[in-house]
Amino acid sequence: MWDSETGDCLGVLQGHAQWIYTLTFTYLQIENSSESKLVLASSGDDRTIRFWDIETGKCLKTLRSERPYGRHGHHECKRLVGASSFYT
Repeated sequence: MWDSETGDCLGVLQGHAQWIYTLTFTYLQIENSSESKLVLASSGDDRTIRFWDIETGKCLKTLRSERPYGRHGHHECKRLVGASSFYT
């Protein structure tokens, strides 16, 4: 992640094993809580969507699929994630 004002690298998020196709900021519900947290969601060719804590760089949650994810989006209710694949 980069600071857009200074250009400084704030950290590298490591976890995907292959290409990343999509990055988006979204909200993730905190387990055992009614609160949600702003996170960075990434999806790609390794068949995962990962949710990253933007303060610590830690991967908070990983969703796995049989096919690589091409795109993803998050519903405003903060509980639903939709994803598509380039493969059929």
